[in-house]
Amino acid sequence: MLHIEPARRTVVLVPGAPYRRRMRIGLVAVAVLALTTSFAAPRPAEACSPGECSAWKEFTPAFGATIPAAGVLVFQYTFGEYTDPPDAALPGLTITVEDDGGVAVAGTLALGPAPNTLVWRPDAPLSPGTSYSLEIVADNTVFADAWCADATVTAQAEFAADDLGLPVAAAPPLEVVFASEVMEEHELAALVCCDGAIPYVGGCTGPPWDEGFCASTKGWGWLAATVTLDAAAWSDARGQLGYIGFDFGATVSERRSPQSFCVTPEVIDFVTGEKVQGPMLCPDAGVEAELGARPLDPAAALAAACVGDPYTCVVDGGSWDESMCQPWGVDDSATDTSPTEGASETSPTSSDTGETDTAETDTADETVTAGENSEKSGCACATAPPSSALGLLVLVALLRRRRPGRHRPS
Repeated sequence: MLHIEPARRTVVLVPGAPYRRRMRIGLVAVAVLALTTSFAAPRPAEACSPGECSAWKEFTPAFGATIPAAGVLVFQYTFGEYTDPPDAALPGLTITVEDDGGVAVAGTLALGPAPNTLVWRPDAPLSPGTSYSLEIVADNTVFADAWCADATVTAQAEFAADDLGLPVAAAPPLEVVFASEVMEEHELAALVCCDGAIPYVGGCTGPPWDEGFCASTKGWGWLAATVTLDAAAWSDARGQLGYIGFDFGATVSERRSPQSFCVTPEVIDFVTGEKVQGPMLCPDAGVEAELGARPLDPAAALAAACVGDPYTCVVDGGSWDESMCQPWGVDDSATDTSPTEGASETSPTSSDTGETDTAETDTADETVTAGENSEKSGCACATAPPSSALGLLVLVALLRRRRPGRHRPS
């Protein structure tokens, strides 16, 4: 049997080569969060194949078996790839609501006051004790680029109206547990590689490499929050209220940010459009002290993944110079964690960490309400989780410490 060894990139190691640090992916202070929904300011897409798509993909009723006679019907939708539906997309939708006698009920369908929601409002209150059926039909042939969905998408549901009245909008009780997590920074000057790996700029989540392995000498302490909503809140909502940051029916959400933030409970009344907020919940000083720049020792990761000896190369013109490499550890500057020329000293970008930026703030008390940024990142670049039906929790980016770290409001 003929055994063929795979071709391996040759890296030229130059003893004593100066470890210049000319390039660092810029660090941008971001206040992120929360809950699901799209997280980022628009930026150019990379490796876009295929490109954007405009089409209705799915509709999910956000109400139960009964709704108040004076209520509305709320739906969560999924739309397109890297796009959001404009108002002009609504004519492609048809909704039919009929009572149990087959009589059509007049109403109006519109984009909801929370991200990724549609609201159907009857022209007159429904009849208590009456059963209804509905069907939504989306005609995606009205869009020029609708490759990501079927030409026609439908959804059906049944419900009944009752006379129990509308729920009162009140800020939901939340429990928020904060903790810190250290993530690698994949900037070129901080990477140590082996087995022919040559990292390069151009990936969606940081410098990639085509072969071998790389690890970083720098990390960043991120703030993580586990947010829990009382399950009874959804039954009390009766399909008329939405809790910002949670998909319909969900009670737990996990979120992360490279900078400190607070979580503000918020409810939205789909009948009136009213929004009600509760008190901010913030991390304590001990958790905040663990955020920010952290040196990392990549030795264990390199030992586990590498066949050959690890090395670093000179960063020149935004790329590694393969002719100017040296064994890792020879020059102390290879593990230098000080900021490089032109770099911000605040927090990492999404390309350094793989997470998505959602907003920026320069003031300690600026409120960032989720759902206002609906950028879907770029094509092949999976930089953000799917948007929540109700957007992100309202958060405040802190530039000062706050207490305590675990909160359960009374």
